[in-house]
Amino acid sequence: LKENWEKVKHKETKKKNYYEIKTEKVSFNFSNTNSFIQKLTVKDKKNLSFLNGNIECLPNNGAKLEFDISKGEKFFGLGSISNERIEHRGTKTELWITSCTKNVPIPFLISTRGYGIFLNTTFRNSWDIGKENPKKLKITIPAGNLDFYIFYGPELKTIISNYTELTGKPF
Repeated sequence: LKENWEKVKHKETKKKNYYEIKTEKVSFNFSNTNSFIQKLTVKDKKNLSFLNGNIECLPNNGAKLEFDISKGEKFFGLGSISNERIEHRGTKTELWITSCTKNVPIPFLISTRGYGIFLNTTFRNSWDIGKENPKKLKITIPAGNLDFYIFYGPELKTIISNYTELTGKPF
């Protein structure tokens, strides 16, 4: 993964149970609901929320991310986990790289709401994209440290470009 990034001009606001990081394109708002759960809201430069949810710490350093799904929102990605469908709303899948000879799971999901989520892990992880609850995206990492990235476009091309800037561009 790329480590040397240009510094991004930003403003930080810290209060008792609230923390905000604001750039010219997006703002990340964190608030504590208790010692194990943080609420996360990500907004665009017009202050419109495009990602809302919770980050929950689990035993064994695991975590669960749970975000709201909007009406009509569609999801693409996760590598070659399924040859049956391209769009993944209403599905649940487990990703874990055990062999790279056939299907290669990639824990990167793109939303039609203008964002992408990349989970940087080799640990087993699961993605429930509105199957159990049609209004929730649930990403669970039962063990290992939480290391995830949110990419904002809002254009698909920008999301993919930023993702490949982080992980490497194809030949």
